[in-house]
Amino acid sequence: MTTKLEIINNAFIQLGDDQVTTFDTSNPVVAAFSRIYDRVKDKTLALHPWSFALKWEELLQQDIKPDDPRYQYCYHLPADYIQFWQSYPGLVDYQINRDKVYANIGSAFKWQYTADVPEGIFPGYFTDAIISAVAAKGALLKTENPNLSSIISQQAEKDLAIAMNRDATQSPSVQIQDMPMWTRHFTG
Repeated sequence: MTTKLEIINNAFIQLGDDQVTTFDTSNPVVAAFSRIYDRVKDKTLALHPWSFALKWEELLQQDIKPDDPRYQYCYHLPADYIQFWQSYPGLVDYQINRDKVYANIGSAFKWQYTADVPEGIFPGYFTDAIISAVAAKGALLKTENPNLSSIISQQAEKDLAIAMNRDATQSPSVQIQDMPMWTRHFTG
């Protein structure tokens, strides 16, 4: 089971530094890497509909009126929300305002979104991408070497592309048929 400390330690290893044994945020470097990790995790989770972090939740209507006159109903945003992907029913006109969702649909509706998930459920490909991204963001701080920072940043981009590809192949893609009636008629 992966932890935040293990990810930060692996970033230190990529930068050629020693690991730390405890998560001591009084150490300024550990504290800086902890903040870097938190930002990188949220940004990376928001980039892609990661299969391990997708969640459906029914949004329940609140008793308050939206501040925005374009919307009639208010819903509470899920506590673990990071990035919206789709709603059911589809084509809901909405606006996110801090911890609320304003919409013009009066009944409860469902949202699919990326949730803030614990490190323990990260698949290996995502963990590798996070490690590289944390190392890239902290490279200049830790090594003061712009050339090494550039190399590690390039590797982080590759690791992210690999992770996104691996995750996208976790379920089959929907096949698009161009002119299905024509195809069925002439190909049997």
